[in-house]
Amino acid sequence: MIPIYNGKTGAKLSFAYNGLTFNNPDDDPLDTYKVDSVVPVTTVQMYSEPHAKGDGSEMYDVRKIALVHRVNGWVVAKTHAGLWDKIVALAAAVDPAKLSHESSDNGWKQLTFNVPTADVTNYTTGLVSSFYYARARAPFDAQSSQYFGLTCPYQIDFLSKDPARYYATQQSQTGAATVDNSLATYRSWPTLTITLSGAGAANYTITNTNTTATTSLVLDLSAGVAADVVVVDFENRTITVTGSGTATWVSGDYFYMEPLSSNAITYSNTSGVTSSVLTWYRAFSG
Repeated sequence: MIPIYNGKTGAKLSFAYNGLTFNNPDDDPLDTYKVDSVVPVTTVQMYSEPHAKGDGSEMYDVRKIALVHRVNGWVVAKTHAGLWDKIVALAAAVDPAKLSHESSDNGWKQLTFNVPTADVTNYTTGLVSSFYYARARAPFDAQSSQYFGLTCPYQIDFLSKDPARYYATQQSQTGAATVDNSLATYRSWPTLTITLSGAGAANYTITNTNTTATTSLVLDLSAGVAADVVVVDFENRTITVTGSGTATWVSGDYFYMEPLSSNAITYSNTSGVTSSVLTWYRAFSG
C-alpha cells in the first residue's frame, strides 16, 4: 500500500524513490510529477494437488513471493524544455539497468512514503513513515504526442522482491533484553553486529524466545582478534568480518523477529565480545 492523500486533511501524500519525489504537495501544480493512482498486486505461491478419488484438493502453505506497485501519473512542466528535463530525470531515477550497474545491491532502493494512522500514541504525527525495497520492472520510455501539451503520461511498475512494508525507523537492542515487537504485523529479519576485544568463544550463542519458538544460532569466534567486527545477516545467512580474524557458523538457525510478540534475546559464551547489537525494521503485512 502506498497512500497518495491523507483522508483526514485532504492533503497529498508524497513518496520518493532514488532522489525523485512524486505527488509532492509543495510543488507548483504546473511543475510536478502528478500521481493519479497506485495499484498494488501481490504474487503468491501455493502448492496444491487434486484429491485422487474425489472433489477438492490438498493445499499447502502460502508464500508471498513478490509485490508490484503500478504508479500511474503525469509529468507536468511550464515549458517544453522543462518538461523534457523532468522526463530525463524520471528516466534516470527509475532505470533498473542503470541502478543495478551502479550499486552493489543490484539496484534495490528504498521507496519511501507515509501511511495515515489513528494510533497517535505510537506514531505521534498520525503518519507511519514507511518503505519498501523496490526496483522498476522496466525503464521509463516517454511517449510523445502533439495532444499532450506540456505533460507526459507515465506508468511505472515498482517491483519488490520482499513484499513486506517496513517502518522507516530502525529498531536496535544492545545486549540481552526482551524487546517489544508487538506493533509489527509481519516477521522481519535482523542483523547482528558483534565487536570483539580478542579471540571469542567457539560456541558464542544468541537465542530468541518468543510466542512461536525458541531459536538459537551458534558461532565460532575463536579465530577473532581485537577490533574485529562480525556482521551476521540473518536474511541472507551470511557472516562477514571487518578485520583480520574469522567467524563461522557452527549450528542452529537464523531466526526472524516475531511480530505481535515480545522477543527475548539472550547471549551465552560471550568471552572476547565487547558488544552484541541486534538491529531490525518493524514490518507490516500491508
